[in-house]
Amino acid sequence: MCFAAENAGHLVGFIWIILDRYDEDEVRCEYVLVPSGEVAWDFDAYVAPEFRMSRVFVQLWEAANAFLRLHGYRWTASRISAFNPASLASHKRFGALHCHTALFLVVGPLQLTLLSLPPYVHLSAGQSGRPTLVLHAPSKLAKSENP
Repeated sequence: MCFAAENAGHLVGFIWIILDRYDEDEVRCEYVLVPSGEVAWDFDAYVAPEFRMSRVFVQLWEAANAFLRLHGYRWTASRISAFNPASLASHKRFGALHCHTALFLVVGPLQLTLLSLPPYVHLSAGQSGRPTLVLHAPSKLAKSENP
């Protein structure tokens, strides 16, 4: 589902939320969220450049969080590129927890995936092969992993 922000009838921001499994759209990977009904996936948050210093981003998150809380969800997960320091910093300011690390190397149809959780290493060729990563709510992580 998509939460959108408008100004004078023009789209100025959005964020997508999935309440179940997420099939990654940039690399071949499926994320399974555990426990079901408690963890959602957020992705493709966007705010138009001229509104980035406004409250649009916060308002989008407030709307998404209100919906998620109403339906019993306590957490959201997302994949943030290590090459996007602005997004990493923004997520950290909002209290995001770093749970796992994944490195995807793609050359033509080959994809090598290195992970900090099972299956740890995955090699696939073509669209049919993809790792499935089971992501647990932070409350289910070992205390040493939960800052």
